[in-house]
Formats: sequence, C-alpha cells, structure tokens
Amino acid sequence: MQNRRDGKETRADILKAALHLFGEYGYHKTSISMVADKAKVYRSAIAFYFGSKTDLLLGVWEHYIENHLLSLIQELSYEMDNGNQHHILKRMISLWTDNYTADPEQMRATLRLLLDGPQSIPVLSKQAQSLFYNAHQLMEQLIARGQLNRTISREINSNSMANLLMLAILGIQYGCYLCPDICTPEKTTADLHTLSEVFFMQPALQATGSEGQAPQPH
Repeated sequence: MQNRRDGKETRADILKAALHLFGEYGYHKTSISMVADKAKVYRSAIAFYFGSKTDLLLGVWEHYIENHLLSLIQELSYEMDNGNQHHILKRMISLWTDNYTADPEQMRATLRLLLDGPQSIPVLSKQAQSLFYNAHQLMEQLIARGQLNRTISREINSNSMANLLMLAILGIQYGCYLCPDICTPEKTTADLHTLSEVFFMQPALQATGSEGQAPQPH
C-alpha cells in the first residue's frame, strides 16, 4: 500500500487526507482506517507520526489553520507600519477568498474543520478563540493606524468596526460552506469590499477633508 516516500512526504499526505475526510464526514465519522486508505499508508504510520485520532485532528488544525493564520497575521503586522492601512485591510478581506478560489475542496474542508473541530475537542475551542482574538486585534490596529494617517475615516469606532468585519467574515465563510450556490467567493468578496467602502473613506477622499473632519458631500 505505502509507496516509497520520505517521512516529510508521508506526514504531509496523512495530513491532507485527514483534512479532506474530516471536512467531508466530520471528526466523529472519520476513522483512522479511512485516513490510511486515502493517504495510501498503513495504520501504523499514522500511529507513528500522530498517535491517536485526536492527535491527528490537532495536527491538521495546527498545519492548515493555526500556522497559516499566524504567518498571515505576522506578515500583515510587518506591513502595517509601511503601507496604506486601507489597502492592507482590503487585502486582508480578499486573502481567504483567494485561497477558496485556488483550492475550493481544501477550503471547504478547512471551513468544516473550523466549524466541527472546536466542538469535537475542547482544547481547539480555546485555540480558535485565541486566533480570533489575534485577528481581531490586528484588524483594530489597522483601522486605528489608518485613522491616524487619514487613510481611514476617523468617524468610526475602530473596535466596533473590527467586531463587525470579523463577524461578517466569519458569517460569510460559513455561508460559503453551508450554501455554496448562494455565497460564492466572488460575490462575498465584493460584498465585504462594499461594506468596507461604506465605512472607510477612500484615501483620495479622506485627504480632501480638513484635519479631524470628514469631507463634506458634494
């Protein structure tokens, strides 16, 4: 069953197979045998690299969700001081849909994992809350710094807007998972950008206003 692969390839194949099976069937209905068959490895290989099914789920979560989001947060944090915050915020909105378009099957599986994982293993609930908090904090910082350099309207509350955007992104993600025919990545990205444009002034418009005041409509 198992082809000649080095340890890194075998581990990656197991993680990918587990992600897709957890995404399709959920944690409780996915067995180690199903993962072994899909990854074309022996059950003993899964035990060697991960141990139990719970450890495998934790490994999938860390590989596909935690590491990806943490690296994204670090990247955007680095750019935050060196660019237009309004532009970075728009990029932040687009990133998840770019991933969805690149690999819809994997993204749907990831969304199922986000939905099912914390309910299956309590420790994931704390990790999910921590990731949400970090992303929310970064978004609030982006809005606040954009207000300082006048690329984002000063008329909004940065914490309230970060809450609204985070809830909108999470809601649309689950909408794409539950109702893919209605909530397409392209449509939802456009909707999020429309939402941001309603509350955030374009830099060109913001620059025309006087200090501390919003530009007057024509």
